[in-house]
Amino acid sequence: MIISLYAGGMTVREIEHHLASTIGVELSPATISAITDAVADAVLEWQNRPLEEFYPVVYLDAVRIKVRQDHRVVGRSAYIAVGVDLDGVKRVLGTWVHDIERLILGPRVR
Repeated sequence: MIISLYAGGMTVREIEHHLASTIGVELSPATISAITDAVADAVLEWQNRPLEEFYPVVYLDAVRIKVRQDHRVVGRSAYIAVGVDLDGVKRVLGTWVHDIERLILGPRVR
């Protein structure tokens, strides 16, 4: 959950507050930072991995979520793009959070 919240743009302090208010878990900012730092290299590696040139099937989906931003709760859209390669294997092509729900298409979904 911490990684997901951080990837969605929440600060360490916002994550601390969110965990305490939603599931009653209290973690220090240092612990949250240690968790996000531990996966930072793996996340960068995944973000920069090579993708296939062609995916015959691509699924795009979004879900509306609430996040805390500037001391208020705002709605955001969390997107995921999943491609099915020529061997039938599903691969997550990208995930992102945006302030509005809209379809964004391009040569590489990010």
